[in-house]
Order: sequence, then C-alpha cells, then structure tokens
Amino acid sequence: MSPKKLPFFYGWVIVFLSCLQVFAVVGCGNNCWSVFTISMCEDLSITRQQFSAYFTVVSITQIFALMTIDKVFARLGQLNTMKITAITGPLALLGISRVHSVRGFYAFGIVLGYGFIASSFYSVAIILSKWFIDKRESATGMVFMSSPLGSMILVPLATGWDQTMGWRTAVTILAGIMAAITIPLAYFLLKERPEDIGLEPYVEERSQIGEKPVDPDSLWGYTRGEAIRLLSTWLFIAAIVGNYMAGTCSNALLPYLQDTGFSARAAGWVHSIGLGAIAFARYAGGRLSDRFGCVRVLRVTYALTPLLLVGLVLVPKTTLVVPVMILGYASSQVLGAVLLPLITGRLYGRKHYTSMYGLFNAFGVAMGASIPLALGTVYTTFGSYLPAFKVILAVTIISLFIANLFATLQMKNREKKILEQAPQMAEKLLNAKV
Repeated sequence: MSPKKLPFFYGWVIVFLSCLQVFAVVGCGNNCWSVFTISMCEDLSITRQQFSAYFTVVSITQIFALMTIDKVFARLGQLNTMKITAITGPLALLGISRVHSVRGFYAFGIVLGYGFIASSFYSVAIILSKWFIDKRESATGMVFMSSPLGSMILVPLATGWDQTMGWRTAVTILAGIMAAITIPLAYFLLKERPEDIGLEPYVEERSQIGEKPVDPDSLWGYTRGEAIRLLSTWLFIAAIVGNYMAGTCSNALLPYLQDTGFSARAAGWVHSIGLGAIAFARYAGGRLSDRFGCVRVLRVTYALTPLLLVGLVLVPKTTLVVPVMILGYASSQVLGAVLLPLITGRLYGRKHYTSMYGLFNAFGVAMGASIPLALGTVYTTFGSYLPAFKVILAVTIISLFIANLFATLQMKNREKKILEQAPQMAEKLLNAKV
C-alpha cells in the first residue's frame, strides 16, 4: 500500500523503523559492553582502567563527529552516511571480537564512536524533526525508549553468551544482529524527510486548508555565537555535565554490583531491569513533554537523578535500595536521549537547530569521554568505585539547582528572541506548552 493511502500518517512507520535503528546501533554496539568488563580484562590482560578508557576513546570520537557530521551530511547526504555506517558498525564489532590487544579494542572503538553519531540518537533526532511538527515529543520518546528496551533483552542474553561461549562469540553475535537490522533499514526502508515520498510533516491542525505546514519554532532561533554569550547557556551546559556524570556511572554498574557480592547473573538482571525502567522513562518523558511541556519534565528528572548515586553508595550495605537506584538510573537517561533535542528546539529555536544541538551534545559526550576513565582510575587507586560515586552524588544535587535556574532564565530569553524574530507567531509560540 502506498504511504499516502495508509489509514495513518506514514511518519509513525518512520518512528518504528527508527526504533529498530537505535536498538541495533546503541543496544548492540554500546549498551552491552559492561557485561564483558571482567572477561575481557582477564583475556586481554588489561586493567579496568584500560577497559574504561575504551569509553573515553569512543566519546572523544563522538565529539569529533559532532563537530564534523553536519558537513558530512551536507556532502554525502544523511541516508548515504547511514548506509556506510550500517556496514562499518557491524564490521567494527566483528573486529573487536578478534582483537588480542587493547590497541585493537580502541581502534575499532573509533569506528563505532563515529557511527553512533552518524546513525543513532543525533541522526535519528534530525530525521524526526523533519517528519513531525506536532507530536514530536511523543515520537522522540518512543524512538529513544527502544535502546534500553532492546538492551533489557540483550544484556541477559549477552551475559549468558559470555559465560557459556566466551566474550568473543558473544560480540560476534551482536555484530550479526546489528548488521541484520541496520543494512536493510539504511538501504531500503528509512526515509530522511516526508517530501521524499510526496508527504508533508505531521501537524494536528492547519490554519488554512491546503496550507503547507510550518514549524513555528523554525522561524526563530539563536546562533551558536549568540547562545554562548548567555549566562543561561552556560548554566545549561553545567547541568548537562552533571547529568551525564551520573548517567555514565552505568558503565561501571555491572562490575560494581559483582564487586559488592552480586552474582554475574543477578547483576545482569538488575542492569536489565534498569534498562527497562529507562525505556519507560524515555517514553513517559516524551508523552509528558507533549502534555505538560519539556521544561517541567526536565525539572522532575533532575530531582530524581540523585537517587541513582544514593543507591550506588548504599547498595553495599543493603539491597533494599536497588529500586531507588533503578528509579534514579532511569531518570538520569531521559535528558540526553529525549529532553536535550526537545529543550534545544523549544528554548533556543530551530532556526539553527543542528548547530545548537551539536554544541550541547558535545559537552554531554565529553563527560562520556572522561567519567569512565575517571572511574577506572578511582578503582585502580582505591580498589572500589565508591569514592567516585560519592563525589558525583554531590554534583547531581548541585545540578538540580542549576537546571532550575537555567530554565527560569532561558524562558525569559526565549520570549525576547521570539518577539524580535517571529513577532507574527509570538502569540502562538508564547502560549504553547514549553
């Protein structure tokens, strides 16, 4: 059946396909690595600090990718770039399964790191922004829940494969799963924009019949240069840094739980349940942003994120805090995947969206580069991740106050910018839920 003749908007098919894309790239390529911490360290004769440095290598590559990917998209086309990474991603995983030194591990991590930006969260967020004007928040939440939801299944499986067949076979299987999904999607199924198949972006109501839909937020926006001169921007960056510091602690969750007495399977199940909670939190974050505005959801997630660190600090003394830890874990993962693209568009406009989104993403990814290495260093020095978790707990509490101050200041800046650049749409924009 033609996309135009479907009884529903074809963009929801794009949402489903994007779910599969994120599940394959992030679920197979990133979310299962902590499962292999102990087995890879033993097999390759490396320390946990060296293993954690892999995440640093990947994250540094992602920062470079965020600085260059728009030019690559402009030169090659977004879908053509995704076609390349659909092949290089699985090959990089296959390569990791064959390495015998930490250098090879890092080298293939560079390939994966660039691919994460070119074909997962960042890239998919851009596609969704082209397909949806209304219901963009719900669409974003649905897509980004697929990574943890799929990983909730993959982590226990990967744990079993690691224990029964070894980490090399487990990674080979993950490479096969990634290839089986990303190659058909990139080459045959995904469409970058609705105009490519004769459709228009989704809107709930049009002001006039036959009028082409226009996103009001695309009529105004801060350039990167303008934004970095605002105090609120630096407050947001500080809040992003605090959130990512907390969220990145998940890289050490499985080995930390095993260090505190959990069996490998029990730790895997805790991680798996946490991933399920993240999936629900991301979906809820998108839906609630549609209903109440993304700023309110931002405030709630920052209030709950410190619970992750509270749980990590207390879990060696009592397993009763595991539910508290999972609640904080889920909340810590909502900003980067769901709220960051929404907050960027709503509070900074979409006139220069990709530039602004890339800026904020880069600071978050920078934490992804440094925190795993810091955690590995703390473990090597003290024999435990606990000292680092205590410091990050204090940071997340401070971030709560910073995030609220940012939201208050930037809402005022937003109003001024809209009146300056889009006065004809000011009433609609200023009365909308933000």
